[in-house]
Amino acid sequence: MEDIFNELLQAARDKRQHAIIKRYLTDLSFSVLPLTENVGHRALVYVEEYGLSSGMRAGDAIVAATATENGLTLATGNARHFRPVKGLALKIFRPQPDFSRGSRGSRAGASAGGAGIPE
Repeated sequence: MEDIFNELLQAARDKRQHAIIKRYLTDLSFSVLPLTENVGHRALVYVEEYGLSSGMRAGDAIVAATATENGLTLATGNARHFRPVKGLALKIFRPQPDFSRGSRGSRAGASAGGAGIPE
């Protein structure tokens, strides 16, 4: 959970969005999944196998490995890093652009799977 929490916080643009993320995770009673030896080993395999070809880094590898090891579907807006992973159930979504700041779909939050952080 800490890794996913860190990934989400990287997408925040200010302290207010940090607070929104924390409240969101608390309010929806997210389960905390342990970083087991199997998850760590699978993440290492993913970095070795997909790091160069798709740009997968350690954080994304841990997220993918956690989902795979726990039989969960990974919802992400970052198809490029996750689509090549064999055996990973994916739900790809398209993040909503933030037009309130005059941007046309900024890349803020790309490391969090493109998670659209509410304003």
